[in-house]
Amino acid sequence: MESKLARVPFQKMLNEFPVQVVRLSELPHSSSFKPHRHSFYMLFWTIKGKGYHRINYRSYDLVPGTVFFMHDGHVHQMLEYPEDGYIILFKQTLFDDYLRSNPQDEQNGLFDYFNRQPFVFLDDSVTAVFQALIPLTAKDALNEPFGRSLNIDLSLLLFQTNRLFTNPNPIQDNTKIELLRKLKVLINAHFCTQRDAPFYSQALGLPARKLNEITRKYFGKMVKRLVADRLLTECEALLGGTNMLIKEIIIDLNFADNAHFAYFFRREKKMTPSNFRKKMHDLQLNKTV
Repeated sequence: MESKLARVPFQKMLNEFPVQVVRLSELPHSSSFKPHRHSFYMLFWTIKGKGYHRINYRSYDLVPGTVFFMHDGHVHQMLEYPEDGYIILFKQTLFDDYLRSNPQDEQNGLFDYFNRQPFVFLDDSVTAVFQALIPLTAKDALNEPFGRSLNIDLSLLLFQTNRLFTNPNPIQDNTKIELLRKLKVLINAHFCTQRDAPFYSQALGLPARKLNEITRKYFGKMVKRLVADRLLTECEALLGGTNMLIKEIIIDLNFADNAHFAYFFRREKKMTPSNFRKKMHDLQLNKTV
């Protein structure tokens, strides 16, 4: 029998405009309390009060002055909304436009899919930018949804926000920065089917040993470990946010069989897939962190 829900449900944008700015008090909240994926990108700016949410099954506080960035495809779940703030939703086409103008930001800093700190604290100057631009962006999104000014406003918000991200181990070599950016793009595209370094090293045109030396130096991990991290995120998403059968997840993620899947998950999470699913189900029922 097929499962009733074959994937984590996707939450669509509220209308067809490429950018939408929503004050928290105006947002329909009900669907966001269940795990969901976005078919868009999001900036979440908290102004007042405290809230909680999960991104890829990791819990984060929503406190004044924080801005979270969420990729399309991230698993998101609201637990409690803060008192006031803004959510800026925008489509892939606009993020692509931004990256064409700022190629160094692809898979970098706040926009890194692998990043475990998907937020920044705004300083006074960037807070002033948000305060000035968001009302303009909201107005343009309603009156000129495909206008040039809208793209400029969003690009400024993204650029200023990402500049606040502090990398604990900054890379000074521009060649290495570009290499590792391309590697993360490749892993995100192929992690389901390609688990070992030779595939990625061949695609990037250098020996696997050399690529592993670079990732170990800058990430503290070898290529296979980076792929395993991305694979684990997807395992968590399918176990915690869908009612797919275990055997369906095994097929979906290209594990050889149940034993290989169970071994991988127990090694990473110190619990069985079934226990993880039950834990996530209980948390969703209780909405507790």
